[in-house]
Amino acid sequence: MCKKKKGHADFIKWFGPVLEALQALGGSAKPREIAEWIGTAQNIPDEILNVRYEKSGQLKFPNQIAWARQYLGIVKI
Repeated sequence: MCKKKKGHADFIKWFGPVLEALQALGGSAKPREIAEWIGTAQNIPDEILNVRYEKSGQLKFPNQIAWARQYLGIVKI
């Protein structure tokens, strides 16, 4: 049996907050702006904001926000 990778598609839990952030930010924003707004507005703890992927060292939170934004088809022109 094939096991699902832990954390796979975790970004979907951020769809609602991404849409809320966009509404609050005037309908358009860069992933970094959205991540900052969500982090502040939802009081996301540092334990979540500072988690990094083991292999790349990239921060998970802004990465997941960027994926959620992209998956929803939201782009800043």
